[in-house]
Amino acid sequence: MGYSAYEILSVSSLTGLVLCSVWIYFHHGWQGFNTKKLPWYIGRGIAQTGSSFLVIKSLAHIPMADFYGIIFLTPMVTTLLATVFLQEKIGIYRIAAIAVGFIGVLIIAGPSFASHNIGYLYALLAVGFASVGAICVRKIGRETIPVRYAFFPFLICTIIFLPLALYEGMEMPTNVLDASLMILYAPIALIGILTYSTGFSRARDTAMIAPFHYTQMIWGVMFGYVIFGDVPPMTTFFGALLIIAAGLMVLWREHLLHKNIAARAQKTPI
Repeated sequence: MGYSAYEILSVSSLTGLVLCSVWIYFHHGWQGFNTKKLPWYIGRGIAQTGSSFLVIKSLAHIPMADFYGIIFLTPMVTTLLATVFLQEKIGIYRIAAIAVGFIGVLIIAGPSFASHNIGYLYALLAVGFASVGAICVRKIGRETIPVRYAFFPFLICTIIFLPLALYEGMEMPTNVLDASLMILYAPIALIGILTYSTGFSRARDTAMIAPFHYTQMIWGVMFGYVIFGDVPPMTTFFGALLIIAAGLMVLWREHLLHKNIAARAQKTPI
């Protein structure tokens, strides 16, 4: 029996919302739900909700390895958006990295784009939403109540998808495994959101932490093979390699820039 994306997201987000609410209330009271950065939290929640929905839709059409290869664009798109919204400077190296990244996506999609184009489109849109979410986290900054990073995405996701799931007609899980996976998604997502958001909010520069996304390729290939029997073609590995190389070039460039800035600061007399 299949479950709709609406049902999967609404059940998991509602579970996560309850977990976050209980945690915030018992540790901080009702005041814990109040924040001066509510617009950015709402933006983050909408971006996270859109990204989660598009991820599910994309994985229904394309192999996991291809999906993760495209998701590798997120660091570069995030870097590009950071120049607009965070006034972080962009140079020729970042521009070149973004261009190489998109070439890598074209190689991954390749001839299969004709038959699975909607899946690749979903993945590209997921990249956009995830990048916007990362920018919102940067605007929020360090959070004294880290659970709020997850509370608002779960809240927005529940508000949007629970009515749609109820309208469409929810299917009760027919076995313990399905029910367990739906429920376990919430605490796993909670841990992921907390660690991801904390990393981005505390990073010295967006481009310094974004390339760590690339470890997902290992998990994507492994789970795709073990669970679904997917064996990625060489074009997927080659395209992903281009994207990873482009991202690592940005990382190394940023490392050198910050190293030079720190060296100049030490030489400058006070």
